[in-house]
Amino acid sequence: MAWHAFGGFISTLGLSILATLWWSFTLLAVIYARVGNIAAHRQWMLRSFALTYAAVTLRLMALALSLYPDEVTQSQVVYWLSWILNLALVQMWIRKL
Repeated sequence: MAWHAFGGFISTLGLSILATLWWSFTLLAVIYARVGNIAAHRQWMLRSFALTYAAVTLRLMALALSLYPDEVTQSQVVYWLSWILNLALVQMWIRKL
């Protein structure tokens, strides 16, 4: 999806970073589970879930930003904020635990 993202290079970069982080966080969660560190596994899975849920956040934000007249800028903002916002919220939640 990243290579065909509407909005050019900025959109492609945002979705590429999302995909790379999602795979990395999931891999780290699996590694920590296999070595028995369940606390670290749980934290990495929360981060992975936040990035997975970016698809839902993207749809919700697209509705909110649909009033913005420039569709390219709208897409670029949504592609980045959908996962950055989720990841920031989960990270704040992890720090409180």
